[in-house]
Amino acid sequence: MAEKELSVKMLGEITLSCGSASVSMSGSRSYKTWLMVAHLLSHRHRWVPQEEIIQSLGGGEKNLNPTGAVRATLLRARRMLEPLSAEIPGDLILSRGGALRWNPKIHTTVDAEEFESLVQSAFSYDGEERLDLLMRAISIMSGDFLYRFSGEPWVSSLTAYYKNLFVEAAEEAVGLLSEKGSVDEIISISLKAFASDPYSDSFCRHLMQAYMQNGDYDEAENAYRVFRDRLINDLGVEPEDETKEIYTAAVRRLGENYLTLDMIKDELREMSPAKGPMICDYSMFKLFYRAEARSADRRGDAIHVGVLSVTGKDGKTVSDRIVRRAMEDLRESIHSTLRIGDVAASCSGSQFIILLVQANYENSAMVCRRVINRFNHDNPRCQVEIRSDVMPLEPIFF
Repeated sequence: MAEKELSVKMLGEITLSCGSASVSMSGSRSYKTWLMVAHLLSHRHRWVPQEEIIQSLGGGEKNLNPTGAVRATLLRARRMLEPLSAEIPGDLILSRGGALRWNPKIHTTVDAEEFESLVQSAFSYDGEERLDLLMRAISIMSGDFLYRFSGEPWVSSLTAYYKNLFVEAAEEAVGLLSEKGSVDEIISISLKAFASDPYSDSFCRHLMQAYMQNGDYDEAENAYRVFRDRLINDLGVEPEDETKEIYTAAVRRLGENYLTLDMIKDELREMSPAKGPMICDYSMFKLFYRAEARSADRRGDAIHVGVLSVTGKDGKTVSDRIVRRAMEDLRESIHSTLRIGDVAASCSGSQFIILLVQANYENSAMVCRRVINRFNHDNPRCQVEIRSDVMPLEPIFF
């Protein structure tokens, strides 16, 4: 009579099955009981000392009777595993001198170990044999290793190990499938890899390229947008340039002049933003003013406009050359004094106008005086003086 095999699933939801009998953690609240079972299965080739079990269950210093807690958990574990006794007679968990061990006489296979063995074997072969072993390994991966216990120190390192191994296997398999032109399989593997490594630019590129080869340009665009939003929302970063380039190629079918969001953002961005306010021409300033006027009532911001005028001292007339030079110097004073969010423009040959956002009348007047003081400090022998006027922005009421 053939020896019955106990099949253990640890990738994803932990499940033990043999023949028609099975037990699973799905829907179970027995966290510590399953934690003990998982620990013994992961170390089933040796006796596990009681102290290690106590540490694993987190019952060290907090529990006044840790030995009793281990004994009680063991009883619950044996009771929980009773449905398997119809197929496997005898105790699954052995006890000796306080140490515990998974019964070595029971032929036990673990999916995580089979997955690891297949991947490691695959890299000893080439071509179709390598691909076949990798595909078998990838088919086994159905979730993170013991994901219910991801917060346990001994589990987290193994979770990272199997995840990295899966990503390595998937990358290799996609490369081999690309040589064969197996687009549908590339899509399947890339989607599975994405579930394991949702921030991978590499698998986003594989997925987009495969969709495009199938003519599914909308799917390629959607994959990129979902990935980009995930990166920005979760990590505050953007996709790599190579990933953006594939997305650009996907949307080119809409026309050579079609702009992607990334292209639009790059065009809107100041390439070399300077410190200080934005100094623009008067026509652009009027657009800024009108935009602020449209939203000022809704936002309730205090916004004022300051006008700085160049005049001769004591009402004396000065030459156009002197005024032009003074306007250049005044521009420098404005640039070195105003905040980065303010806007300024030359509104006539002898005047600058400045838009002061989130500034009341007193603060706006003070800003203007500060600009004038800076101008006078930097130009003590100048033959002109700067006068200022401040007025509130007039909101538009709809």
